[in-house]
Amino acid sequence: MPYFHTKNKTIWSPHNPALEALYNFLEKHRELLEGSSLYENLTEIYENLDEELKEEK
Repeated sequence: MPYFHTKNKTIWSPHNPALEALYNFLEKHRELLEGSSLYENLTEIYENLDEELKEEK
């Protein structure tokens, strides 16, 4: 399962393909946005959505 590291955590690829675009955005723009509250909020949203969608299966 692909992943990438941020300063504070590891971001895993999504279980649901609907989140692939957001995952790719987070990975692509990590260096530019990392450390900002925007990036932290986006990673939290991504992880929460991935968990919610995984539980629905």
